[in-house]
Amino acid sequence: VDLDNGYDAFAVDNSFTTQSDRPGRDSQRTTGMSLKAMGDIADAFSVVSISSATRSDVVFSFDADWGNDAFWDPVIYDFFSETRRDRQNLGQEFRLVSNADSGSRVSWVTGVSVNDLRESNDTTDDGNFEGDTFVARITREYQAQSLAVFGDVDITLNPQWTLGMGLRTERRDADYTDTAGDQFDADESNVGGQVSVRYTAASGNTMYAKVARGYKAGGFNLGLPAEADNDTLLYDGEYLWNYEFGASVSWLDDRLRLNGTAFWMQRDDQQVQSSTQLDPNNPATFVFFTDNAGKGSNSGAEFELEYAATQNLSLYANLGLLNTEIEDVASGSVLDGRDQAHAPRYSYALGGRLDINPQWFVRADITGKDAFFFSDSHDQRSSAYSLVNLRAGYDAQNWSVTAWVRNLFDEEYAVRGFFFGNEPARDFAPTLYTRQGDPRQAGISVTYRFSN
Repeated sequence: VDLDNGYDAFAVDNSFTTQSDRPGRDSQRTTGMSLKAMGDIADAFSVVSISSATRSDVVFSFDADWGNDAFWDPVIYDFFSETRRDRQNLGQEFRLVSNADSGSRVSWVTGVSVNDLRESNDTTDDGNFEGDTFVARITREYQAQSLAVFGDVDITLNPQWTLGMGLRTERRDADYTDTAGDQFDADESNVGGQVSVRYTAASGNTMYAKVARGYKAGGFNLGLPAEADNDTLLYDGEYLWNYEFGASVSWLDDRLRLNGTAFWMQRDDQQVQSSTQLDPNNPATFVFFTDNAGKGSNSGAEFELEYAATQNLSLYANLGLLNTEIEDVASGSVLDGRDQAHAPRYSYALGGRLDINPQWFVRADITGKDAFFFSDSHDQRSSAYSLVNLRAGYDAQNWSVTAWVRNLFDEEYAVRGFFFGNEPARDFAPTLYTRQGDPRQAGISVTYRFSN
C-alpha cells in the first residue's frame, strides 16, 4: 500500500483555502502478508492457522502556523512539525473449530493468538517567533507483546432457542523509552466475554439478548513533541459492560423488513480523545492524545427499515438514537456530565433505488446527523447538517457505468473542530478552527467484474 494524502487541510478563516507555505505530508507505505491454512484433523473439528506480518513507514508533517510570511506580516511567525514513524507487527493465531457437518447441536471455536508490535517515532519541530528560533527533536520507542486465549460456543437448545457464550483472556506487556530519558512499563491482564440467547420463530423472525464485557488496553501516546510530560504520555485501560436487545421481523411476504437494536453501556476509566497546547506561543505543541475520564455511559437504539414497494422500486430508512454522558470527573471540569465527543443525538439515512429497466437505474439518498461536541477537551460544537447524494447508471452483466453527485446542494459543514490560540495579532486568544467536510463533488465510475 502506498498512500500520499497531502496534509494541510487547515485555514485560519475556516475556509477551503489554506495559507500554508510549508505544506506537510500524510503518507504511508506498508508491506504486509497474511497466510491462512486450514485442515481437518478429526471428523468433529478442524484446525486453522493464521499468520500475518506488516511493516509501515509513515511521514506525518504539517505547517503548524497555517500561514506564510506575507500572511503574518509584520509578525515573524513560522513553525513546522514532522514525525517519521516505523511500525512492525507480527501475529500468529491457532484455532480449533467444530465442523458444521458433524450433526452436533453444539458449535464451538477455541484458540490462542500472539502478537508482537514495535514502533519508533522520530519527531522534529522547528520554529521562529519574532527572531526567537528553536529546533527540538525527540525519538520514542514502543513495543508490546500480547498473548490471548479465547473460546466461543453456540448451543442449539431446540429449533427455536440458541444459547451463546464466549470468553477471552489476554496478557499484554508494553515498554516505552525515549531520548529524553523516560522509561515506562505497562503490563496488564484483561478478561472479556459474552452471554447471549437467540429466538427464531417459525416465520423466520428473530429476537436476541446479549450481555458482554469488553476492554481496551492502556498504552502510550506516541509522536508527541518534546514538551510532553508523563501525564500526557500514559493512559490506562478501559472496561465496558454492554447490555443489548435486538429483533428482526418482516411482513408482506418479506417485502417489508425491520431490524432494531437497543443498547446500554457502562464504561469505566473511559478513554477519551483529548487535546492541549503545551506551549501557548508554539502552535507545534498543540497535540491530540488519549486520556482517561472516569466513567461514562452510552445508551440508544438503531433501526433499519427496508421496503420493496414494487418490483422496480426499493426504499430504505435508517435511524440512530444516542445518549452519552461522561461521569465521575473533577467538579467544574469541561467534561462533567457532558455528552461525549463526536456523539450526535441522532443520525439518519433515507433513500431509494428505481430500476427503470433491467439495466438502467437511479438512486437518491439523504444522510444527516445532529450537532456534536468536537472534542473532549473543550465545549465547542458542530452544527446539524443533512447531505443529498444522487446516482444514475447502466448496469450490465459484467460491467457498469455510474454518474454520481455527492453533497448535491454544496452544504457547508464541519467534521473536526480545534480550540486553541494560533494568531499572534490576537495575542493567541483561543479560537475555534474547523475542518470542513467535502463540498459538492461529481464524477463517473466505471466498473468491470471479472468472472469465470
